[in-house]
Amino acid sequence: MEEEVTDRVKLAVLKKDELMRNLDSLRAQSSSLLEVSVRWKDIESYFDSTFKLIETKTQEGVDAIRVREEEGKVVAEKRAEEMRVREERAGVLRSAIFGNIYEERKRLVEMEREIEERGKRVELAEKKAEMLKKGVEEGAIRLEDERKRLEKEIVDMRNVVEWRGKRLDQRKKEIDATLKEVEGRESEIEVEKKMAESRSAELDMKEKKLCDIERAVDDISAELKVKRNENIGLQQEVLLLTQKLDVRKTNSSNFTGKSRGGEREEQLSSILKLHHDSQLHESVGITAAYCSSTLNDFDRNQLVYGTASDADQLNAAEFPSTNNAARLSVIEYQSASIAAGSSCVDTALDGRTLQMYFNDLSSNVESWQDEILPVLLKLSDPAKVVLDAMVGFYPPHQIIDGKEFEASVVRRTCLCLLRNLSNLSAGVNATVRDEALRLAFEWKEKMRITDQLEVAGFMDLVLTYRLAKEFSGLELLNLSKIVSAGPPPLKLLRDLGCAGSISSSDIAPNKTNSEVTNRKTSGIDFSNHIGGRREFYCYPDEGYGV
Repeated sequence: MEEEVTDRVKLAVLKKDELMRNLDSLRAQSSSLLEVSVRWKDIESYFDSTFKLIETKTQEGVDAIRVREEEGKVVAEKRAEEMRVREERAGVLRSAIFGNIYEERKRLVEMEREIEERGKRVELAEKKAEMLKKGVEEGAIRLEDERKRLEKEIVDMRNVVEWRGKRLDQRKKEIDATLKEVEGRESEIEVEKKMAESRSAELDMKEKKLCDIERAVDDISAELKVKRNENIGLQQEVLLLTQKLDVRKTNSSNFTGKSRGGEREEQLSSILKLHHDSQLHESVGITAAYCSSTLNDFDRNQLVYGTASDADQLNAAEFPSTNNAARLSVIEYQSASIAAGSSCVDTALDGRTLQMYFNDLSSNVESWQDEILPVLLKLSDPAKVVLDAMVGFYPPHQIIDGKEFEASVVRRTCLCLLRNLSNLSAGVNATVRDEALRLAFEWKEKMRITDQLEVAGFMDLVLTYRLAKEFSGLELLNLSKIVSAGPPPLKLLRDLGCAGSISSSDIAPNKTNSEVTNRKTSGIDFSNHIGGRREFYCYPDEGYGV
């Protein structure tokens, strides 16, 4: 029986070793979990049957020992001792076997948990793989659509390239023809350059004569200023003497004869002064007429020479500034001669007074249309004064002695002041320009498109103070069409930065070279048509002149 138990124990140890090997192989091959579980169940059943057999055999051994004890004490004691030792060994072996079995069960539980976690990971990986598969399929569909679109674009681009190639061939032919024409023009330009060199010498002589005229005009200007100051003093003396004469008339009738005598003396001195001034005006008028005729001759020569060639145009470009300065000098002297025979205007005149002054003269337009420019020339800051004079363009208008001027009178006066200031080309500082911009925004809000004077006033304010870039260019061009049926002013086009330019839309693929040439020619004619300076001083009662 002991041998059978020993064999059983050895067999259990072998099973245990086999189980350990299976567990090791299970760690390396987690995929064989089902097989390991089956083997584990077999091992458990085998261990249970072994333990039961051991227990039954042990019980049978105890019974046999008790029977043998009856046979002999010596044999019983020996056998009892052997049985005790064997029981101790069996207990130790049993505890060791049960401990190993517990450890193996614990490892199996951990392995089952690990296998479950790995199974979950595998399921998650399968789901991700499925999603990736769907994404790849969708991406393939998108790539196919993109490929078709790109193929279509490539076909379109090929058509465009072919069309542009044809255009380039046509353009190349046009350029070759143009180059031949340019080569023919170069020989003509060489001849014109030689003519321009000879004419340049003549222009130098004209410039020297112009300088001499300017010096003579400067001398006359100084003399006019002295006479103007004397005239102002004489007017003040006449005013004082008139006041004294009125006082003497009211005080006593005995001094009537004396006062009349004093009045005659005053009239005599005024007549002598006016006679002297009239002689001075005649001399100024003769000099101004000579200057004007000389300037006109210079302009005609410059116009003839200016069309000769490009080189001559560069030489003639140096003279407009001198020409303009001389013109301004002549204007100053003419205005000084006019002011010497008319009422004196203070250089510190404010805008409101200036407007009221010309509003009073509005009944006789011919008598005051030539007085605006001389008055503006005598002002220290004409741009500021004219801007202040714009008050009353919209109601309420200015009132003098309880009398309110009509809106048409005030607006014509304002428009005349703006136009003459524009012809004067006076400088405008930043502060005055900001005030003009604020006033322009106010006028724009109040402006009625149906009222031509209001639109003309807004446009003249914008042009005079160079405010075109602060507004919409298209809107200003539309307003200029309301004011005048002709082309827009060149000054407006220059302020908007589009004078003399041709838009890219004028040159289209379906337009021939002749059509483009016609458009360019029309643009040049248009520039020449509007290139003249606006020479006018006041409006008629109806309509608008440019």
